[in-house]
Amino acid sequence: MKRRMSPRLLLADTIVTFLLKEGGLVAVAFWGLPEFGISLPWWLVAIIGVALAVQSYFSHVATLRLIRKKPVTGIETMVGRRCQAVTELDPEGYVKLDGELWIGVSTGCAIERGVEAEIIAVDGLKLMVR
Repeated sequence: MKRRMSPRLLLADTIVTFLLKEGGLVAVAFWGLPEFGISLPWWLVAIIGVALAVQSYFSHVATLRLIRKKPVTGIETMVGRRCQAVTELDPEGYVKLDGELWIGVSTGCAIERGVEAEIIAVDGLKLMVR
């Protein structure tokens, strides 16, 4: 399973990244560009800095939303869903989930063909159902 970045670590990463962007902007604007005969007014550098701050803030907020969002694909989403028995499950047979055939294993009594069952676990490519 993938490890998620904690919100505090993400905030620290956002702050460090923002400071590096700002430092790079100041270095280029006040020391790098004058070497080539280009000078930017301080207010333009300040506007660009504010734009970078706004971009960093919205990136941080969007990333936090994605971190907290429940997965929409994968094994984690299968548990609790309902599938239909294509063959009799006594204890093993085939079930259909979203148009795909899976090997189903009944954890209780036999399940007849055509009956809906609930997925309670996933073991490799087998769905444990009841």
